[in-house]
Amino acid sequence: MICNKCGRQIGIEDKICPYCGTENEFALKHDKNMRSYGGKFDSTSKNVIDTAKRTGKFGTKAVIMVILILVIVATRIVSSYNYADPDDGEDKKRAKLAKNTTENIAQIDDLLEKGQYVEAYEYMKEHGVLDSDAAAYKELDCIRYLSDDYCKCIEYLEEMAYCSPDPDCFDNFESHSYGFSLYVDNVFNGCKSWKESDSNGKYIKYVYGMETQLRDAMKVYLGMDDQDIEEFLELSEAKRGVKLEEALHK
Repeated sequence: MICNKCGRQIGIEDKICPYCGTENEFALKHDKNMRSYGGKFDSTSKNVIDTAKRTGKFGTKAVIMVILILVIVATRIVSSYNYADPDDGEDKKRAKLAKNTTENIAQIDDLLEKGQYVEAYEYMKEHGVLDSDAAAYKELDCIRYLSDDYCKCIEYLEEMAYCSPDPDCFDNFESHSYGFSLYVDNVFNGCKSWKESDSNGKYIKYVYGMETQLRDAMKVYLGMDDQDIEEFLELSEAKRGVKLEEALHK
């Protein structure tokens, strides 16, 4: 299944997305339902067994049959939760999205062509494009997977730059530094992977554009040049934090 926030593939039983840390509501609901079923199963089994003890051999046979029925029901419940869509209206949503794909793609293309990657991400998020499995959006995968991380990087850079003149504003600098370090790796590594991918389409040029814009932002907000950026990417998380603090307080 796909994470509702970052759009990456995650396991159906993953309670938390391993990429962005967002809770998987489907897995949590499934776990809650199974725990509830377990309680009902134990209660029903006990009642049947107690009844069987009072009715002799016939009751003993009955309890075996009832338990078998319960096992079959349990199997069906597990199967239905594993393969059912967590949102009853998801099919209708997908049908509606399919009708709007042409308009959505045209709008996204226009924003990407203008280099407005943040706006393109917000549009895809608002119109359900990020988590859609419509075939028409397949070619957009490289942008869909990278844009969230790219926007997070820009957001962290802007927040750190805005706060840098005020010492008290950096009480949570460590979290900002960690977040930026995490997402900047995702962007640059993701860009590299998509560039080397055999499935590159017309949107690969925007992958290059996104990477270029992130580098430009680091130059503006952090005062780094290309060599500084490459050296920064090779540093450990702790050393990156030191480097960021030095750059922001120049």
